[in-house]
Amino acid sequence: MKIKKYTPLQVFAIFLCGLLAGKFCFSTTKEGIGISLFNGKPSKLQSVINLIDNRYVDKIDIDSLTELIIPDIFLKLDPHTKYVPYENRNYSEKNIRGQFCGIGIEYSFMNDSLLVVYTMKDSPCAKAGILPGDNIVKADTVEINSLSNKNSVSTILLGEKNSEVKLYVKRQGVDSLLVFNIKRDDIPILSIPAGYQTDSLTGYIKITSFGEKTYNEFLQKTKDLKDKGIKNLIIDLRDNGGGLLYTARDIASEILNTGDTIVYTVKRENEIEYTITDTISHPLCKDLKIICLVNYFTASASEIMSGAIQDNDRGLILGRRTFGKGLVQTPISLSDNSLIKLTTSRYYTPSGRSFQKKYEGYATDYTTRIKKGEFDSANAYVFDTTKVFRTKNGRKVYQGGGVMPDFFIGADKRFTNGLLYKLDSCSLFSKFTARKYGTMFQKDSAQTKKFFVEKLFENEQKLLDDFFNFAALMNIKIDVKKDKKEISAIKQDVLNQIKACAYYIMCDYDNYYKYLNLGNPDLDSAGSLFNDFSRFESLLKP
Repeated sequence: MKIKKYTPLQVFAIFLCGLLAGKFCFSTTKEGIGISLFNGKPSKLQSVINLIDNRYVDKIDIDSLTELIIPDIFLKLDPHTKYVPYENRNYSEKNIRGQFCGIGIEYSFMNDSLLVVYTMKDSPCAKAGILPGDNIVKADTVEINSLSNKNSVSTILLGEKNSEVKLYVKRQGVDSLLVFNIKRDDIPILSIPAGYQTDSLTGYIKITSFGEKTYNEFLQKTKDLKDKGIKNLIIDLRDNGGGLLYTARDIASEILNTGDTIVYTVKRENEIEYTITDTISHPLCKDLKIICLVNYFTASASEIMSGAIQDNDRGLILGRRTFGKGLVQTPISLSDNSLIKLTTSRYYTPSGRSFQKKYEGYATDYTTRIKKGEFDSANAYVFDTTKVFRTKNGRKVYQGGGVMPDFFIGADKRFTNGLLYKLDSCSLFSKFTARKYGTMFQKDSAQTKKFFVEKLFENEQKLLDDFFNFAALMNIKIDVKKDKKEISAIKQDVLNQIKACAYYIMCDYDNYYKYLNLGNPDLDSAGSLFNDFSRFESLLKP
């Protein structure tokens, strides 16, 4: 039998974690956070650490020991209290600010290299001349085929502003490797990448997260759409994991009526901490009918916004039950500039509902919902109906487990099973389109991008043949003869996905989402509801 060996540091980390089931707490000091005293005496945890530091036979790095212990402490709490080490804090905060520092590409692993599927507009890579379809085989001295996962790649491509990374690139049609010296820079993150008209009266806005710049982006997109004469607005919160509360508050304030409650928080001892209300006298969306799209990955600030719209009967929530994260994390800096995101209170919707789901089964919740058929049927999940809450109009709503939509729409079955799912799940559409770009163009320019889609779709049947041949090269098993019927059925969906990826390469995000959303049941149902005024209004009544 093979016996696993531990270092002294690991032994004491395990030992100390066993003590953590007991009582502990933190106190705020001018320097940061320190372990508190109970009744004037050091805590058991503090005593053990001091004992190790002063008397253990081998020299122990107490700081390293602490780094091992802290995450285990939080495992005893809720799933969202987190410890952010100093080295990760800067990246986390830059994401909230709507930027990060890197080289400005999106990539996919392919044949022991990184296939560049997209270069961000005006990014360091775009300026240096790296193209979609290029294969990065080496970064500085690191061979890409030696890296095990995307986290390993990120440590190489991300870095401090103005620092450099040397990339070795294999380009289609070029025999020798191309070498690029890339100087890292701040890369903007668009939290509202798209805002377009689905028809003459209906606008669509995609919100991917709530960052520092999201509110202003929302104002601009909405104003542009209103100038074009829209009367209805679809706000897409699907896959939006949240972000800054005040940003969600500001956007909700442009939708709700003046004086409406948006959210309130309750801390220990069931004491209300604060209540947030709409204070804007002339909301931008006052004259628009609203539908919010939600799904399982709609969480936190997105649930606050959708819950406020639902409870105030300001619009309809459409889609599937949301994630269920209703806990408030307060960021607290430690003395070494690392960070604790400590859960300090709970969110409640205007009607008094908590949308926080149970902690039990947190990690397996997604697969559990699939097994129960929740993505296919509104009746697969049963709320606790012993306590009833009421919206402003008197509609019944219930708490726990996320926000249940007013109008349930099953998940898009095209991408949950079958051949289309197989093609989409391995990022084949983006890989194929990037490779096509690389085949067509040896250099990048506004002129080449301008005609990319037109040139790509000159012969749709040849494009489809090329796509399925590429799938075979990528070891995706497709029997063209046996699967002929299914291939014929998904033909238009395949073309739409390729066209969406082509527009993405061109940095035309409106058209990217337009084609990505074609045939999507959530968007189609929203459009139908807007066109049926009496049905729309009836869903807002008890």
